[in-house]
Amino acid sequence: MLRFLRPRTQALWFTLALVLTLGGCATFPGGPTGPAMRLAVLMSDVYVTAMLERLFAPGDPRDTAEYLVKRQGEEGMARVQQMLAGRYAEAFSEAELGELVAFFDTPLGRKVQTTYSSVLYGSLAEQGRAAEVQRRMGKRLAARFKATFSVSELTKVNRFYASPVGKKWRTKGTKIERDLFADEDNRVLRQVAQMECVVDALTIEVRRARAAAANPELGVAAALGSRTALVNGARGACECAVNKLVARLDVKGLWRLSPSRRAKERARIFSGGACPSPMGAAPTAGSAGTEDETPVAVGIPMH
Repeated sequence: MLRFLRPRTQALWFTLALVLTLGGCATFPGGPTGPAMRLAVLMSDVYVTAMLERLFAPGDPRDTAEYLVKRQGEEGMARVQQMLAGRYAEAFSEAELGELVAFFDTPLGRKVQTTYSSVLYGSLAEQGRAAEVQRRMGKRLAARFKATFSVSELTKVNRFYASPVGKKWRTKGTKIERDLFADEDNRVLRQVAQMECVVDALTIEVRRARAAAANPELGVAAALGSRTALVNGARGACECAVNKLVARLDVKGLWRLSPSRRAKERARIFSGGACPSPMGAAPTAGSAGTEDETPVAVGIPMH
């Protein structure tokens, strides 16, 4: 029943790394198009959406996060998609890519990827041997899929992964991701922690702008779109604060803290003058996560 749950997390790490930081990467010569690019666009969209939904509560935090990802990541996302599309085009035939798009670009296919990614985001801070972490993850995945999918849906999903193209996706997809995206997790986790800090700070600024304009419906783009220095200042301050926390706690130790505790630790750094305060206002506790005291995680690659 759970053959289709084998992990494909490395693409998530590299996608988020570029979306959040616009890190450079080589592009596939000629820029592939067609079903390979459609598959790459689909996968990156699902992964990033799942990340935003897992880390940020609906409303101001998520709206601010979505705006910042778009502002920072359009060029980087295009490069990620081009790279993924190139590797997909090398590994799969045109007909196979068409089959993959036909499955994943459906409500059921998206549901599979989104559910899987959401469960992964709860596993970053787990300690123990890799095999034990994978075993616990498998149990949670089984429980989530059982609760989320109907018997009819699970039958269809298993049918796809038992097909020739589904089997090839499991093997070829894993190799592509292992070759391209190995050893990215710690770097990405640091960058996502920085994004969380920036979202905390700029959400406060969005609310201030709405109050100043006496317009509670003022959009995030209108509040921040012309304030490049403000956004860049928040990024610099948050990079400084997260680097200091990582030096003290290690990146995975940082993610073992709850969202409110991470915010409090950043606030101490800002108030103590170890890093410049973003926009002169320390982030408030608990504004970045959907659960104030529940550790939020971004996932662990499993092979």
